[in-house]
Amino acid sequence: MAKIRVLVVDDQELFARGLEIVLKGHGGDELAVVGIAANGKEAIQKVEALAPDVVLMDVRMPVMDGVEATRIIHERNPAIKILILTTFDDDQYVADALGNGAQGYVLKNLKPDDLVTSIKAVHAGNLYVSSGVGSRLVRHAQAGMERTHKRPIEYHGEINFLLSQFESLRKREAEILHL
Repeated sequence: MAKIRVLVVDDQELFARGLEIVLKGHGGDELAVVGIAANGKEAIQKVEALAPDVVLMDVRMPVMDGVEATRIIHERNPAIKILILTTFDDDQYVADALGNGAQGYVLKNLKPDDLVTSIKAVHAGNLYVSSGVGSRLVRHAQAGMERTHKRPIEYHGEINFLLSQFESLRKREAEILHL
C-alpha cells in the first residue's frame, strides 16, 4: 500500500519539525511527510512541486493565511485533501476553512494517534472535525431548528447527513441530535 503523502504547513518551524517526527513515529508505514512550508504562499508552491495527498494546514500565518491558501489549493487541485490543524477553534475560522475546501478541522491539542486518524479520514474522502468543533456545529444545527420553528422530524434527513459527515462526533453528541 502506498503511503499517504503529507505536506505540513505551519509558520512555527519547531512545531512543524516536531510534527514531522510525530507523524513518522505514529504514522508508521502509512504516512510520509514530503515537505514543510512556512506560510500559505509557500504551501501553494510546494503543492505544485510535491503533489501531496494531504495538506496539514495552520490557519494564522504570515504572507498568506491558511484559509486563503486552502481556497487556492482546492480550486487548483480539488483532489488534494486539506486538513486544518490549528489552535484556533473560533466558529468563523471553522466556517471559512470548511467553506473554502478544507475536508477537516482539528485542534493542536489532539493526541498523535488522533492526528493520524484524522489524516487517514480526510485522505479517504471523509470530513473530520475535532469533537469540540463538532459539538459547536451540532449546537448551531439545533439553534437553526429553533429559529425556523421547524419540527425536529423535518430535520431528520439533515441530521443524518450531518452525522455521516462528522465521524468524530462523540456518541452522546449523536444521541442528542436524534432527540
